[in-house]
Amino acid sequence: MQGASSGTATRLVNYMKFIPTPGFKAPRKKN
Repeated sequence: MQGASSGTATRLVNYMKFIPTPGFKAPRKKN
């Protein structure tokens, strides 16, 4: 998911908000 479009990035943020998982948020934030 590196170098994704702005729309894709916004969708990812919405997905994270929908699924606030610590295990999923940790690796994603480190990238």
